[in-house]
Amino acid sequence: MNHFQKKFIDTFNAAAKNSSRAKLFDDFLTISTAALNRDEKTFATVDDKPLHMKLFAALAGALNDAIGQKILRDNFLGLDLKIPCNESAKPQYKDMLGEIFCDLDLFEQDAGQVFSPQSTANIIGELTLTPALVRDEIQRRGFVSIKEDCCGSGVLILGGLNALLNMNVNPCRFARVFASDIDRRCVQMTFIQLGLYGIPAVVSQRNAATNETFGVVLETPQLIFLEAHHD
Repeated sequence: MNHFQKKFIDTFNAAAKNSSRAKLFDDFLTISTAALNRDEKTFATVDDKPLHMKLFAALAGALNDAIGQKILRDNFLGLDLKIPCNESAKPQYKDMLGEIFCDLDLFEQDAGQVFSPQSTANIIGELTLTPALVRDEIQRRGFVSIKEDCCGSGVLILGGLNALLNMNVNPCRFARVFASDIDRRCVQMTFIQLGLYGIPAVVSQRNAATNETFGVVLETPQLIFLEAHHD
């Protein structure tokens, strides 16, 4: 747990003394999703905005601490790619919000919710996204698609993005994520993290067994930007 995660949990626990923990976290997810989705109507419905903005800032700090800010230039397929890089540590996407969610003991064990550790997700990502596959996809389509039907908090997706980082491929430009989950909170957690990491993604609430989509379909700001500037 880094400093910003601890700040989030301490702030959350202090506020939760006088309110429902589940509702407090749901409100945080709702207001954060609305902020990234530019949904002013929903944003206005949530109370205690200063508290939730403190939580939002702490989460953003945690994600920033993981991926770093320095720009690393490298070459892949003759392209000049820019990858966020921390000078003192290898940059890596991490499921900070999933860890917070579990530390707060808010996940539903009775519903069979299991959140994979980042190390396991990274191994799966390396096995799935091989250099040959990534090279072929970028040459053919201009990007690599990552799809996850039971996304949880997005940890397996982040593992795939880390595989791209290890190849010096910038996921903010050369990845497209299509994620879904039947649990609304999981949809929001994945959307918030991918949105703050600057990943182009579509995240929806969907039943993978019946292929039924319900609720809103969320597009991250980076996806909207890329679509708007597509030649």
